[in-house]
Amino acid sequence: MKRTASCIAITLAAISLAGCVSGSANTHSEGKAPNQSALAQGVNAAQSGDYATALAELTPLAAHGNAIAQYNLGRMYYFGQGVPRDLDQAISLFRESAAQGNSDGENNLGA
Repeated sequence: MKRTASCIAITLAAISLAGCVSGSANTHSEGKAPNQSALAQGVNAAQSGDYATALAELTPLAAHGNAIAQYNLGRMYYFGQGVPRDLDQAISLFRESAAQGNSDGENNLGA
């Protein structure tokens, strides 16, 4: 009986949490999570060689802790794409990204 009650409580908590997460995403215009569009634009710009746009989109996201933005901005600094090549800055960004569990950031650090 105790085990069943615990399972029900855990299931209800998970459902409640899932509702909070999806509900918060729907409160923004276009039903997207905050900064999702800016992140996609920044990553796409970097991949297509538009480094000025990538830098403008990714820098504020990276500063606010977005691991994907940190990784991509780190690559730009590592290769000197749209910014002066700065290995210290690249490593710092890869570390910040990896600290959040980003596997690409971890890979670039050899972790």
